Amino acid sequence: FRPTLILVAIRLGIDELNPLYHPAVKMCLAFPQSVGIAGGRPSASLYFVGFDGDDLFYLDPHCTRATVSTKAPATYTDEDLASYHCPRPRSIRIHRLDPSMLIGFYCRDRQDF
Repeated sequence: FRPTLILVAIRLGIDELNPLYHPAVKMCLAFPQSVGIAGGRPSASLYFVGFDGDDLFYLDPHCTRATVSTKAPATYTDEDLASYHCPRPRSIRIHRLDPSMLIGFYCRDRQDF
């Protein structure tokens, strides 16, 4: 078995995400093999990485940052560390999601699969 990235392109509704699929979307994010969901809301692409209740947490793939070089942990400046995190978590209610999305899973070995 070789490590495998599985990407599932799916549409879960016509004009909006069918509420019937809300639990399944959250379940996909809860799997340890989940690498997130690329999707968004109409006219906006987002990368979803987790959830709390009906709020999905996301990163905006359009916000770029300069790279930070790898070095000993004690030598990072506050500015270096701040570049790894968003100042506040961003979230969207699940019912606002566009029904088209790409769900990703990474299986390291046969047991993960």
